[in-house]
Amino acid sequence: MSSSSSIPKRSDGHEDVIRSDRFVNYQELGRGSNGAVYAAFDVISGQHGAIKVFSPSEIAKKQRVHRNINETDVLIRESRFAPARNVLPSVPFKDLDGKPFIWMPQCHSTLRNWEEYWNHYLKGSKRTETILLGLEDIVHGVKELHTDFSRVHGDLNSDNIMSYDPAGSSRTRLVIADTGTATTVSPEDWSESPRDNIGHVAIRAPEVFADNSHPTTQSDVWSVGSLAVKLLSGKYPTEKRLENSKDPIESMMWISAAIVTNSHLKIKRCPIDFLKLELLKLKTMGLKFRQS
Repeated sequence: MSSSSSIPKRSDGHEDVIRSDRFVNYQELGRGSNGAVYAAFDVISGQHGAIKVFSPSEIAKKQRVHRNINETDVLIRESRFAPARNVLPSVPFKDLDGKPFIWMPQCHSTLRNWEEYWNHYLKGSKRTETILLGLEDIVHGVKELHTDFSRVHGDLNSDNIMSYDPAGSSRTRLVIADTGTATTVSPEDWSESPRDNIGHVAIRAPEVFADNSHPTTQSDVWSVGSLAVKLLSGKYPTEKRLENSKDPIESMMWISAAIVTNSHLKIKRCPIDFLKLELLKLKTMGLKFRQS
């Protein structure tokens, strides 16, 4: 067992989010719709890593009810025991009070962070080569998720793809993470729970906009293609249409999709009075949003 001197110092004001004799959490790293991730230390192995504690947002709770899934279902989807090159490993645990959480390697940046670095510091063929190497990791990870784990991700946005430095590896690689919304590959194994409107608006395949639809391996491939276009050209394939939409009904469709998926959305062309009225309705219904 490692000595207590190797345990990192907690950040100011940080409180324990789990009660555990083995794992010490000391700093919040990020927060999503299904919960928060904290830097953590395993006192038995002496390894630094991260834990994910489930604390779903109000939107996530409504999605769970709509899709008839519970915390156990999310935990199962997040758990990946088998080793994989481009899928982030994660192991479920329970604390002393029976509270479930996930232990996983600590990742320090997302694909979004990498994209900002590539665009700022790399030019020409060097930038293209680096992006293609990253895309190779993403494609390999999606293939592993489909083939080795029999899972469809459903939300392959740039915040759910992380950088990972595994021990013994010669380079940092990109890995697929955050599979709480994943579903099975085989349609025969799908539950009757609807899985519609999953995924960031700009990377979602057209068929997944339909009510009671399910993400598929094909829709994951569409998402990877959308990411590739964004990384290489600076814009998603559908971004221009989103920004230039003049149809108020179509604009509200995109806004509704963005609300459900907690996405950022820019509408450039739509009757302003119509949007003001609809946004006021949403605010009255309790939706919290930032308008610019």
